[in-house]
Amino acid sequence: MDISLFLRYTAENAMILPAAVSAVLPVRNALKHNKVHTALSTVPLLIAYILIGAEICTKFEFASNTALFFGMAVFFILYSFNVSYSLPKRLFCFFHGAALAGFATMYTAYLGAPFEVGEIGLYTLKWGCIAFAIGIGIMLLFFRDSFFKLHDLFENENMDRIWKALLFVPLLIVLFSIWVMPIDYSNVTIGRVRKISLILFPVILLVYHLIIHILWWTSEHITKESELKRQNDLFQLEEKRYKTLRYYSEQASMIRHDFRHHIGVISELLNSGKTEEAKDYLRQFTETDFSGHKLFCQNQGIDAIAAHYDKIARQNGIQINWHLKLGEQLPFRISDVCAITGNLLENAINAVRELSEEKRIIDLTMEMRTDQMLALFIRNPYENAIIYDKNGLPKSSQANHGIGLHSVLSIVKAHNGNLQIETENGIFAVSIIIFEQKDKGAMK
Repeated sequence: MDISLFLRYTAENAMILPAAVSAVLPVRNALKHNKVHTALSTVPLLIAYILIGAEICTKFEFASNTALFFGMAVFFILYSFNVSYSLPKRLFCFFHGAALAGFATMYTAYLGAPFEVGEIGLYTLKWGCIAFAIGIGIMLLFFRDSFFKLHDLFENENMDRIWKALLFVPLLIVLFSIWVMPIDYSNVTIGRVRKISLILFPVILLVYHLIIHILWWTSEHITKESELKRQNDLFQLEEKRYKTLRYYSEQASMIRHDFRHHIGVISELLNSGKTEEAKDYLRQFTETDFSGHKLFCQNQGIDAIAAHYDKIARQNGIQINWHLKLGEQLPFRISDVCAITGNLLENAINAVRELSEEKRIIDLTMEMRTDQMLALFIRNPYENAIIYDKNGLPKSSQANHGIGLHSVLSIVKAHNGNLQIETENGIFAVSIIIFEQKDKGAMK
């Protein structure tokens, strides 16, 4: 066996390593198995493929690109099996890694075309190492795109609809790299073909980078607008809650102020034997609704959201048992906590609305377990069957459950938290734990 040729094929097949890294970085939080175990099992598999592929290419004189093509097909099956994202997202990420590695191979071919025509020959260990080095360099240039921007795009549910169309962008780069790969290297050296290609080809990567950046910027803009809307809705709830509390406070002050007068009137009516008139006078107070005066907790934002949904629940004959152990200040963005609470309560109210009266009960507990950890638990009865999606969340079309749970999950993940759903004996229970984000600071 030609050792130098084997080493050259080994270096060329090693292009699959930066491709694998670029494909895995954006989906690191969607791996179905432990990250360490995934790495420990994948790296030896890739190394074995590189060495076995190099030996086969050397022995049977296969082009390394042929071996890479079949290898990528097998690895996509393994990759797809281990990633929980939708198929369009998995395809985009896989093509993303393949596009960067394929571009490096193609660019190396044009860079070394004169040597292929000359006596030295392109198929040497030196040029295999150069191709691998270019692949590593491109991987590092796109590291921020792979690690941060694509990862954020995948986690933003507002962008889910774009991936069916967007996956064709890296796929086109892969196909382009295959299409322009030289068959006869002498054609590349004719005139200015090579010089122009070496200048224009990087523009393709620049355009690809700009597409990713523009999508990421759009995603961030949509997220900020969504957050602004949540904060505005919360502000309106707090303002309404403040007006309600002020109204009942004024009513209580008036009653205290006129207390002696009312006692005197009632006493005079009773002394005059006008019992029915006294009862009518008292009925004016007993029929006055002071339920809105209830203070659910010391935190203004959570109190407002609780009052809002408590009123909706009472209007539908639903009882909510509140257990809110919160201070005035929380180490979380209050709009995030209110978004979680509101979505869960809306789901629970929808689930019990049509149940028999004795089953229309919701239990909600929220408390700070430590200075940095908040726990939320909500339980409600349900009757219809619940069907779960691949992420373990109830589908929204089933029994009015699951609406907004994807938003809740994204917020929980942003706080490095955990969401757990349990169903037992006709009770649907959601448990959530979130942790303080150090850069956010304490919110009201």
